[in-house]
Amino acid sequence: MSPWVKRLMAWLSGLLIAVLMVVAWRTGWRGFFSHPARSLTAGFLAVYTAVAHQVTAGPSRGIRHAAESPWFHAGLQVVGLLMAVVPPLLESRGIWVPSGGDGLRYAGVVVFVFGTFFRLGPMLALGGRFSHFVALQKDHSLETGGFYAKIRHPSYLGLLLQFAGVAAVFRSVVGMALVLFLLLLLMKRMDIEERFMTEQFGDPYRTYMARTKRLIPRLY
Repeated sequence: MSPWVKRLMAWLSGLLIAVLMVVAWRTGWRGFFSHPARSLTAGFLAVYTAVAHQVTAGPSRGIRHAAESPWFHAGLQVVGLLMAVVPPLLESRGIWVPSGGDGLRYAGVVVFVFGTFFRLGPMLALGGRFSHFVALQKDHSLETGGFYAKIRHPSYLGLLLQFAGVAAVFRSVVGMALVLFLLLLLMKRMDIEERFMTEQFGDPYRTYMARTKRLIPRLY
């Protein structure tokens, strides 16, 4: 399968997430887009998806890649699909919806936008070095500035914030549980990635790890 076909499939899968959100809403397209918070979230998600798959290496395994379990990628896809379907499905039916109203929804939009910034920013910074897989691309150099100056995995932080934002927009308890499950998946992924980067870059990466945190400066 050619890289362009893989990139197209990845782009379509991302677009599918936004479409599923709308379809899952009980009153259909018009009902979904009747609230600005839902419209903004779907719009930002569509734009993010379009940009993300144009500026990175996409599903490239590069010149070397880490041995990863296929269950990680399958789990990530499942969590993404569940987040797209379950929160709007439950809220549109008034099931397991906590109090909070529009305040919580708009707070979710803000969190989602911040998440998109931290997810897309590192992609733009790395460009062709950013891949869906833990991989070393041709002429790969270690990035330790910008988004990576204080934390080692800013794109994972962005992904978590995006999921948390969606959960808040739809006021979903189940959505927040999915965020926690995503965190567990990413913690395992960070173990694999940091071990691989240490093997590839040696002492410079160990020094970088010593002065940075994984996701939150000074905490974790």
